[in-house]
Amino acid sequence: MTDREMAKELLEKELYACVMVKDQQVVYTSKARGIYPLYEAKEILGLDFKGAFLADKVIGKAAAMIAVEGGVAGIYGEVMSQHALDFIDSKGIFREYGRQTPFIKNRELDGMCPVETRAITTDRYDELVQRVEAFLASVDMKIMHNTLVIIKPDAFSKGKVGQILSVYEQEGFRIVAARVAEGEGSTLRAHYAEHRGKPFYASLLEFMGSGPMLVLILRGLDGIERVRQLNGDTDPLKAAKGTIRRIYGQDIQKNAVHGSATPADALREIEIWFPHRKKEENSQ
Repeated sequence: MTDREMAKELLEKELYACVMVKDQQVVYTSKARGIYPLYEAKEILGLDFKGAFLADKVIGKAAAMIAVEGGVAGIYGEVMSQHALDFIDSKGIFREYGRQTPFIKNRELDGMCPVETRAITTDRYDELVQRVEAFLASVDMKIMHNTLVIIKPDAFSKGKVGQILSVYEQEGFRIVAARVAEGEGSTLRAHYAEHRGKPFYASLLEFMGSGPMLVLILRGLDGIERVRQLNGDTDPLKAAKGTIRRIYGQDIQKNAVHGSATPADALREIEIWFPHRKKEENSQ
């Protein structure tokens, strides 16, 4: 079975709304419709889909531009707009479709889809990305985020790693990277640099360096805020019932887990603990 046949079959069986296949391996799938899946694959995950075949429920010009920028070998759309066809043909890339339409329609209102509207007046990829991101922000769309999580020495030593990971995984989080860390004083000092000089700083470093811990990059929709909600208040006594800290924490310091507080913190912390990852892989 060719990449084209495999991608189309997965799409036509209604398993996914967006599928990419390369060398007979599925490299990306999403059940979500719209521009976000391709935007995520290219701009957030940074996937290498050069030479892949893309099959998508709907291909408008924005989707076509992202796919072409990513280097796909061919594109199939169950529905494909004339704007997308014109752009793809101008690049000499194989394409086919189930149904052609003058433009992609708005799913909720009459007229053109707002992403199609933003795409038809530019052929510049950087400008398209800015317009797509502005659209996603305008509709307050929850975006996939990377966040740093540490399962601290207290929970690690008690054998609670599996139970804690299952909480995140059951909520749909994916482990992007993980490593066991122990005795990394300089890394801990960089991580907690903002607390230097505070009364609890020395004891915090001592505790965090007291034994092995699991450091993770987790990825999920609205990941930073949702991890914080799953973790609960830093004080286990104040944490909501069912949260990780309420179940496994002892006190404000020995509270089982750490989670990044903001997107900026997540980026900084990931670079500290996983310095060999490319910066764009860490971005939110």
